Amino acid sequence: MSVRISKNRVALSGVPLNLAAEVDVASAATAAIGAAISNNVRITGTTTITGLGTADAGITRHVRFAGALTLTHNATSLILPGGANIITAANDTAEFLSLGGGNWFCKAYNNATGMADKTYVQRGGNTLSSITKNSTGDITGYTLDGTVYTVTYDSGNRVSTIAGGGKTQTVSYDTSGDVSGVATT
Repeated sequence: MSVRISKNRVALSGVPLNLAAEVDVASAATAAIGAAISNNVRITGTTTITGLGTADAGITRHVRFAGALTLTHNATSLILPGGANIITAANDTAEFLSLGGGNWFCKAYNNATGMADKTYVQRGGNTLSSITKNSTGDITGYTLDGTVYTVTYDSGNRVSTIAGGGKTQTVSYDTSGDVSGVATT
């Protein structure tokens, strides 16, 4: 990076500009967004990302994902919301802040769908890989660790049963509408 200042002109070379056009950075174990010539970055490819490269502390990158890949949480080098991995989707966006030394903090993550439950995560060894909804937005099923579960609702639009993996859990409610029990069969 260089900055040259003369009497009537400032020349920048290799300096990222906030209003610069989005630039592509290929996904890789270390996707070098810190080296991008723009603060607006589109990450292409499907390779799992475990780091974002080096940049001075305080540098911010606005990132848009071209497709599905996994961002791997690390408590030092790639700090993600909720301390969990994120599986991206096309046009999801994130804002990353460099902490220096190759360490990055995800300040914000937004799903292209605008629905928080579309961020499928790995946590505690469990992988939530899909969620299905009906036309009114109610969750009707999901896949957890490869097992498909189906969710049904009662006439009061409350969860009635969750079935999957050879078991059915039936939810019961008390007169005030609070959950009073869950029976597994």
